[in-house]
Amino acid sequence: MIRYDNRSKRNRQRRHTVTIAGYLTAIASCWLGSMAALAAEPVTRPLPPVIHAERPSGLPEPVPRSAADLRAIETRVRPIVDRVRQCTVGIIVGDAQGSGVIVSEHGLVLTAAHVVMTPRRKVIVVLSDGRHLEAHTLGVNVGTDCGAVQIADPGPFPACKLSDMQALRVGDWCVATGHPGGYQEGRSPVLRLGRVVEFHSGMLHSDCPLLGGDSGGPLFDLNGNVIGIHSRIGARTSLNLHVPVSLFLRDWDRLTRIAAPQTDGESQSMLGLDGQDDPHGARITLVFPRSPADQAGLKTGDVVAAFDSQNVTGFQGLQKLIQARRPGSVVKLRILRDQSQREVRATIAARPRE
Repeated sequence: MIRYDNRSKRNRQRRHTVTIAGYLTAIASCWLGSMAALAAEPVTRPLPPVIHAERPSGLPEPVPRSAADLRAIETRVRPIVDRVRQCTVGIIVGDAQGSGVIVSEHGLVLTAAHVVMTPRRKVIVVLSDGRHLEAHTLGVNVGTDCGAVQIADPGPFPACKLSDMQALRVGDWCVATGHPGGYQEGRSPVLRLGRVVEFHSGMLHSDCPLLGGDSGGPLFDLNGNVIGIHSRIGARTSLNLHVPVSLFLRDWDRLTRIAAPQTDGESQSMLGLDGQDDPHGARITLVFPRSPADQAGLKTGDVVAAFDSQNVTGFQGLQKLIQARRPGSVVKLRILRDQSQREVRATIAARPRE
């Protein structure tokens, strides 16, 4: 991901230096879910085609040693170049840029969570032919760095298929595409060739060189199927970390959930937290920085058991109680933390508009 400094009018690439251990620690962190009001039952995008493709044969292992080896790789890569570039997009979020990949002809784009940051956010998607289209973010999971975007135009769009990753092995050749340095007019998505260096259920490490602006772009196998999404760039050019597409498939319903738009008469109240059902109320899975929940001292893992003396029944129940209060209202919450009870006061805030 790259941000623009308008004061100096120069692009500053932001490289993220991480260790594999640090990345795996991040996998254990919690969901960043939508703060949207539950105006209607959410709708989930259908799962796109998931392909089980055999590993390409006849390629050099572990490294090419002759011109014939290089020609064998070129012969395998050439047929997929146009298609993978057409599916690769740029994503403009405010003054920042990243990349993504279209996986549905209806305009569903997969990207990294740190590129889009929050649900229900307006962004611009730049197609490989230079067209700029309006879009909005769907679900994001900051723990696994998974994010999804929906293009407003109905399409159809060129779309790539997802790999079931059953045949993927360490040492396999792979192709990375994206917009290093951000989208540049007249330049198609840049393609780089590399190998899978390491692969676990929560992390895919390749030696395809990445730069700021590539974040959220796709990693393909040599069949042209998506196997990962660019997530982090290490201190070495050979240390490039990707979110395995299997994590997107695992959490598909939540990532692609689409809440019905709110009407003018609906409440815009919020506390700034996400959560899940708990036998004792609603368990907090994430507190948004600088939100009312953060200012009140709420923490991930707290269970909200009561809201102004009303027992809380599940996370949706808590959301409904929040939405029933006007911004500025001070509420008393009874929470369970570390096997003890405590009471905190929080001020309901108005949801910021995009």
